Amino acid sequence: MKSKSIVLIAFILVVIAQLFVPIQMINSQEDVLTTGKTLKFKMAPIDPYDAFRGKFIYLNFANDRIPVNNETRKLKYNDEIFVTFRDSAGYALPVSASKTKPVSTSEYIKAKVDYVDNRAVLKFNSAVNRSNRLYVYFDYPFNRFYMNEDKAPEAEKAYATASRDLKENVYAEVAIKNGIGVVKDVFIDSIPIKDYVEKLADQ
Repeated sequence: MKSKSIVLIAFILVVIAQLFVPIQMINSQEDVLTTGKTLKFKMAPIDPYDAFRGKFIYLNFANDRIPVNNETRKLKYNDEIFVTFRDSAGYALPVSASKTKPVSTSEYIKAKVDYVDNRAVLKFNSAVNRSNRLYVYFDYPFNRFYMNEDKAPEAEKAYATASRDLKENVYAEVAIKNGIGVVKDVFIDSIPIKDYVEKLADQ
């Protein structure tokens, strides 16, 4: 009887732990949406087949690299980094990456290094770096935008087409705070993608 009680208590604790994590994540995302800073991130062209994910759109961000310097040249694939941004013509532009969390601002994201471009020099040289444009590439952690299942397929097609059309401006609004980024919406020519798809359907 006692062993059954222990098993039951252990089971309840496991269930509570499993529920706590997603609830904590939801609360954290809600806090970022309401109190974080909203930035506009330009999107890069994407293969139309890459976008077809059913319930969400796979987002491909344009500004995904940091110039190599004395600190970033030491990074390697899959390193966790903290990326800060500045405004460039209304859009977020990454300006620094470090393995150390920023203390002077909460407006940064936690990302992973994808690739460090050191092909031109074996030993870092700032003059060579400027001429050869060496970069550290990173992956944005918020690369999915979930939508209503009925509207997602048409939205995926519209996004893939618009991201490859230089005439159309495609960007995502993302709230960031303390390393977390939450996608608020995706826009095509300043129109929310949901409304853009409905506009196309009415034509």
